Amino acid sequence: MSDAAWRAGLEERFVRWLEQDVTHLLPGGPHADVQARVAGRLRAAWGPDWAGVTENYGGTAGHHAAFLRSKLAFAQAVHAGADAAEVARLERACLDAAGAFWREWAGYHLTARAGA
Repeated sequence: MSDAAWRAGLEERFVRWLEQDVTHLLPGGPHADVQARVAGRLRAAWGPDWAGVTENYGGTAGHHAAFLRSKLAFAQAVHAGADAAEVARLERACLDAAGAFWREWAGYHLTARAGA
């Protein structure tokens, strides 16, 4: 498999994390409408940045958890009908966390591929 094809496949797999539903953790959840808005905004704004991806032998638990917490906060704000500035702030925080998780996650897969 070419490097470009491998990277494209990894990017596609990561999008699943952006689409993962966290609204079942909200009161009365899950909320399909909130999930669709949150996932749609994240998919539209996120782009893979390979520049910061380096080998990672340690896994992804820390940044994965931080990403899920920030995604839940973003979903809570959308669900609660928070003002646009607050929703935008939480979306940006979620995208920052997604970026950190991406670099760690892609680095882990890069390391595993190099060792294969």
